[in-house]
Amino acid sequence: MSSDEDDYMSAAFIVDSPAQDVRPGLLHNRNQQRSHDNYKKKQVQDAESREKQQPVRVIEAQRREQGLQEALGASNKGFALLQKMGYTPGTAIGKSGTGNVDPIPLQLKTDRQGLGRAAAIEELKEAKRLFRAKKQKSAKGAEVSIEQFRARMKQKSDQRLVEIDLFKSQKSCHQLDTNEGLSKPDECWFWPKIKTSKRKKVDCEGSEEENSSEQGTSLRGDSKEEEEEEQDEDGEEEEEDDEFEASEKLEMLTKYLRRSYNYCVWCCLKFDDEKDMQNECPGPTRDDH
Repeated sequence: MSSDEDDYMSAAFIVDSPAQDVRPGLLHNRNQQRSHDNYKKKQVQDAESREKQQPVRVIEAQRREQGLQEALGASNKGFALLQKMGYTPGTAIGKSGTGNVDPIPLQLKTDRQGLGRAAAIEELKEAKRLFRAKKQKSAKGAEVSIEQFRARMKQKSDQRLVEIDLFKSQKSCHQLDTNEGLSKPDECWFWPKIKTSKRKKVDCEGSEEENSSEQGTSLRGDSKEEEEEEQDEDGEEEEEDDEFEASEKLEMLTKYLRRSYNYCVWCCLKFDDEKDMQNECPGPTRDDH
């Protein structure tokens, strides 16, 4: 490259070049300033024309709002009459002075809905609010009901387990007592109930046909007396049986089995002695096991 040619990459070329002001928003001559002023004037004129050309309803609303903000003067006949009756501007109306201070606000109806529609819509909103509140309250009550239902189901399940344990204890007590030679339990509910037929069919053939009517009458009388005695005994047993709850019976019966035979219903084991039972058995209840 010859020395006469300009080097566009040199620093001298960059420094010697004229600086151009490229900042936005600056007016460099009178023509630009004049056009800018004309544009601003046109914007102001357009805004004024838009204000003058507003819809009638907008102009009426503005004038109405302006008039409502102004207080009534003495030139108003109604206000002058109030002053003659003793009203002072700025005070509450009424003898006690507890009435309204400000005038009742004016509510204009600008839509095309009927007069009763707005009230109906407000009533509908209030009804919806009440229904929602009622539904929330019923939902809370349902949660409580679910908890109560679960508690009842748990109680029934626990009662069923108690009855099962009681029946097992009664069977074990019956077996252990009979092994010891006992023919009758200490309590009527210590042994399981055994249903027996109170009335037995008698075969009328053979020798029984030869029995006299007197013997038949005596047999019928004896059987009736036996039935009455059995009914009385059953009634007494039922009264004793209903005296205690199943859980109370289970507690007393398990104590009897542990004390008398060193036997645990839940371990299903008869221990050698009391010390052996205390060391090996977790406890006297189902929860202990």
